Amino acid sequence: MTVLISAGVSIVTVLLSFLLKAWFERYFLIFKLEAEHRYEQKKKIKEVIAKNKTSLLDAAESLNHRLWNFSKNYEKGWHKLSGKLVPDSHYYLASFAYRILSFYAWVRRVEIQMVYLDATVASRDDLNFLKFLRLFEQTMCDTVLFEGLKYNSFYSRDHFFKNNFVHMCECFWKNDEIMSYADFKSNTAGCLEEAEPMVDFLSGMNPEESRLRWDRLQALHYVLLMFLNSYGYEFQRTSIDKIKSLLDSAPRQNKTIRNMESMIEEMSLGKHSEVKRVLETLQKL
Repeated sequence: MTVLISAGVSIVTVLLSFLLKAWFERYFLIFKLEAEHRYEQKKKIKEVIAKNKTSLLDAAESLNHRLWNFSKNYEKGWHKLSGKLVPDSHYYLASFAYRILSFYAWVRRVEIQMVYLDATVASRDDLNFLKFLRLFEQTMCDTVLFEGLKYNSFYSRDHFFKNNFVHMCECFWKNDEIMSYADFKSNTAGCLEEAEPMVDFLSGMNPEESRLRWDRLQALHYVLLMFLNSYGYEFQRTSIDKIKSLLDSAPRQNKTIRNMESMIEEMSLGKHSEVKRVLETLQKL
């Protein structure tokens, strides 16, 4: 009897050991595969960002310079279109449209390269970088920015329909590179015609008109400053004192600030240190 009990215990022990081993090996394999997936995805996300970051920052810096210049010189009327756009005769307006669309072309490039990657496993810093890109798109296309203000969102008067905006930006890609300004003004690939909605958006813009495009463009500038202060090189960043001077010299208060703050909060970027600093400055207006 003792022998039978001993044999039974041995059999049960062997079976349990086998089952536990099988369960552990299966669990470990799943854990290993998930860990490898997260690692590979994080690695690829970092590669996409690293590959495009410098060019994106350069385009952002170029646009930032123009937005600063425009805020000081809009009254001179350099951005008013008379007749058909001729880049050599309308340099300020043509180059303004180019700087905006070439920047967004870089944003679009990163988004396309991220399509098959799982951004949910990205590091916090990389995820925030990608959130900024989404916020940039919303800043030009989303009518939520005008919520509570008198605006007919059925017409793309002071905003852009997303698909049309994306199409405009994608025109700026040529042989896997961003089109140069020289190619743009010579109308390579017909991008001058494609850029007409942006030219119309900018032409004659001023803070006194009964439109909201001024507010949208300034909102873009604020988000751009947050982005460059967060990810740019030291020479691309703007001090809070200089941002204050921008706000103090503004001809009027921006009507979209509260809605812009809500968009930022929805992106969970509100606690980002540089975003928080700029928002606190805006809230003191």
